[in-house]
Amino acid sequence: MSTIIEIVNCAIEIAIFIFFLHQMLDKGKLPDLAKGIILLSVFAIHTIRSFIIHYTYLNYAVTILLWGILAFCLYSAPIIKKISVMCIFLFNLFATDMIARVAVSVIFDIANSATEVYTGFVRYVGMSIVSVSSLTIYAFLSALYKRKTAPVDFKYWLITLLFPLFSFFIVCACDLFFLISQTDNIIHAALLSLVIIILVVFTSLIFEFMGSYQANIQLESAKLLIRQQEENYTNIQISENELSKLRHDILNHIQTMESMLSASETESAQKLLEELKNSPQLSRNLVYTNDSAIDAILNFYARKAATVGIEFLCKTNGLSQSVSMSALDKSTLLTNALNNAFEACGQQKEKYVVVTLYSDSAKFKLQIENPSLPPKRAQGIFMSTKKDTKGHGYGILSMESVLEKYNGRLSISHLDGITTLIAIADN
Repeated sequence: MSTIIEIVNCAIEIAIFIFFLHQMLDKGKLPDLAKGIILLSVFAIHTIRSFIIHYTYLNYAVTILLWGILAFCLYSAPIIKKISVMCIFLFNLFATDMIARVAVSVIFDIANSATEVYTGFVRYVGMSIVSVSSLTIYAFLSALYKRKTAPVDFKYWLITLLFPLFSFFIVCACDLFFLISQTDNIIHAALLSLVIIILVVFTSLIFEFMGSYQANIQLESAKLLIRQQEENYTNIQISENELSKLRHDILNHIQTMESMLSASETESAQKLLEELKNSPQLSRNLVYTNDSAIDAILNFYARKAATVGIEFLCKTNGLSQSVSMSALDKSTLLTNALNNAFEACGQQKEKYVVVTLYSDSAKFKLQIENPSLPPKRAQGIFMSTKKDTKGHGYGILSMESVLEKYNGRLSISHLDGITTLIAIADN
């Protein structure tokens, strides 16, 4: 029976740590078979260790090594982030061990020792307390980490994640120190209360700092996004004015050709038609969808694509129904989608963006295809590929916000080096 309990406990310990890694790190790229072999090997060594190693600090060393293998082999993240996660594990290891020892000493009324190895029923109670404490702490830290809504550097979140755990560790260490030094009960309680008050104050300051830091990042990001939208909207208005002028000029040219043909001046009409075909204005403005706002946006990006060496293709022969979105929402949806596509193309040898538009009385659909690296995603949010993520990574959120107004949805997929964005909304 004791053998089964030890094996089950080893499985629970690994499962709890895997749960924590899933919350903090991205999945690695190893094949599932390789991951399974690593996991089973770690489980086997961890189980054998529990039977043959009884020296506390050697147990710690082997466990740290095994957990490090899990973090570094099964998950993908910058090395500093993996080391930080292991630091969190170390604090949790010592804190939960101390919790278990103090709890066991109180429950069974036995002397508490940092080096004593408990056996039998006492050991099983201690193992249960360690597992429950670990899961509780990991769940709390994971929930705290997931609360972030801005791409804050992990080193700042590490402070927030570790400080409560470290504070608890200090409280337990001080309590143990006062017990060992046989401090008078009143002095013991007073000193411990003072330590707790100081730590509560410092913890509050840390959380206040992180709250204001995140709020400032969100504010700066929002200001930057507003400036980008204003710039895009201005450019689109300019483009729309140019298109209106071009349409007006073309109508005048058509009327002139009709007059020439009526007067049998065929040669002059052909000459004017040839000049019109070779007009720089026509070569720059190639997209017509029967929606002036969308035309302005697409033609603006068509000119931009030509300047940066991206092949730009728009598949539409005119929208069968006008798009019911406001001009600002059309701008937000299209400009963010095209900005992301252009940014992704800049990192590829083959550069092209294919835009497909469709609308009828029920639905509006936008599809954009472009070559790219696999998009990054964390906590359900697509992340910017820019090196400096501050102020970036909000385009997808803005698009989703627009689509929510029209009962729409957004999907992004990646296959064979091509990313496909599809946005569908009620029309």
